[in-house]
Amino acid sequence: MVDAALGFSVHWAMPDDRSLATLDMRIDRLHPPLPRRDVLCRATCLGFDEHVAYVRGEIYHDQPAEPFAIAVGTIMF
Repeated sequence: MVDAALGFSVHWAMPDDRSLATLDMRIDRLHPPLPRRDVLCRATCLGFDEHVAYVRGEIYHDQPAEPFAIAVGTIMF
C-alpha cells in the first residue's frame, strides 16, 4: 500500500504519463500500530529532477498528523 501511494503521488505530480519504478523505499516505525484499526497512507511528491522523484508518506490510523510510521523513497521514471 505504501509503495503504491508513493508511486501515485509521483504519477499525479508529473506533467505526462511515464512508467515508474521504485528505486528505494524506507519505512521507519514511530510506535506500534493498533490492532483491528484501518491503516491509511498519505503520500507527497517532494520534487523531481530529470529521472528521479523524491517522495514522503505518513502511515496512520485516524489523523495524518499522528502517524505511527513514516516512509521516504525515490522513484525512477
